[in-house]
Amino acid sequence: MRTIHGLRSLAILFVTVSSGLVGYLASCRPTPRLGERPECPHDWDFQQIRIRDSQHQKPTPLGLLSPSGTTLSTSGAQTNVPEFNDCQRLIRGTGDTARYDSLYAVFAWDRTDADTMGAKDAIESGKALPMAEVLSFGGTYEFLGIRAGLNCLFVYRTGATWRASLVPFGLDERNCHEPIAVASLDAVAHLDLAVKRTSYPDLHWLDYPAAARWEWDINTNEQVIGFKCLDGWCEAGKRIPETGPDLAARLGSVPGLTGSPVLRIKGWYDEQRLEPTKPHWWTSGLGPTSVVGTVIPIPGLDRLNERTDFNPPGWHLIAYVELSHASSEYYATERFAPMTPPGRLTEISLCVERWTASTPPVGEGRCPVPDDVRQAAKCPPENLASATNHWWARTVPPSGSEPRYWCIVRRQVFGAHVPGTARWRWLAGDETTWGRCGSGCCTGQ
Repeated sequence: MRTIHGLRSLAILFVTVSSGLVGYLASCRPTPRLGERPECPHDWDFQQIRIRDSQHQKPTPLGLLSPSGTTLSTSGAQTNVPEFNDCQRLIRGTGDTARYDSLYAVFAWDRTDADTMGAKDAIESGKALPMAEVLSFGGTYEFLGIRAGLNCLFVYRTGATWRASLVPFGLDERNCHEPIAVASLDAVAHLDLAVKRTSYPDLHWLDYPAAARWEWDINTNEQVIGFKCLDGWCEAGKRIPETGPDLAARLGSVPGLTGSPVLRIKGWYDEQRLEPTKPHWWTSGLGPTSVVGTVIPIPGLDRLNERTDFNPPGWHLIAYVELSHASSEYYATERFAPMTPPGRLTEISLCVERWTASTPPVGEGRCPVPDDVRQAAKCPPENLASATNHWWARTVPPSGSEPRYWCIVRRQVFGAHVPGTARWRWLAGDETTWGRCGSGCCTGQ
């Protein structure tokens, strides 16, 4: 997917769960370069990451508990699954004075997809659960107690009140996977945080995505950590967070979304101010634009199967995009636009062709992609035993006119089960996006 410079590219989940086959995602991009960087890594090879902090003269490597150096204690095999996690430059300030801070990534605990490990019993017995792990590339975000390197968010309950403690680890990771006694938090440096928990009586455990994401407190103008906490969605901040209403009232009129948990639970979708469109904007200290972008997955995204739902080829809707107000730059390059009556949003769809020869199939075996897009496409196909799969994407604005098409690179990979969420992907000047499609990983070009 070609993007404008500085756009947080869209990482879209698209998974298969049928006939015992579960979709998985792993690394899909080259190892990031050493040293400082304006954007989040495409792959979390922590052996290649260097942290700048106040105690070291030069960038210093992390010391992880994982022998491979590619997974964190909290997130394990799902470390490289962006639909579980979130990475971006945090924001300080508001309006025209808002400026970007350093890069920060938050990773979800890998025990919340289902209560197979006794998380509910642990918290009811008075334990503190390591719900998220935060990586700072060198910045200090004092509102949440985050320090350079790795930090662990422990969550516990006192009576009916949920609480959290942010424990900085520094450059050497400590255990952020096993529940601990709440009293043991007093023995380590930490910042106590307030927690707001949302849980609905008509929703169940799996209606809350096993994910973590950055959110924004509209009262304190500070970043907030959002995460699944058992059969609910929690937000942790310096004070009881207020991140604004969910999408149910604003987007409930959109066909196919009415009444869905993807509008009611903030972990399913992603919402944030978008980046400037100027090349190398990060070198001049610019802040975010005033445009707020929201990306929402279709309900049941994790039930789509590339072998049945995409055969014969045709456009299959996987996500919606909404902008707070019009942006000529984002429309020109991505076809992103605000919602128009009666509830029409920008739509993103995928299509796959199965080639058994060196030329595209004809008739029903062909995706409806313009010839000029085909001729300019540079995406290598997905190689199968007796054929090749060619993936395509399409963005249609609310007006229904001027769709945008592009090719997709897909790799079949294995690693960790992923939820049907949608995320913005932080890329500063990189002109590709990537996401999840079927049981593989997709990169647009």
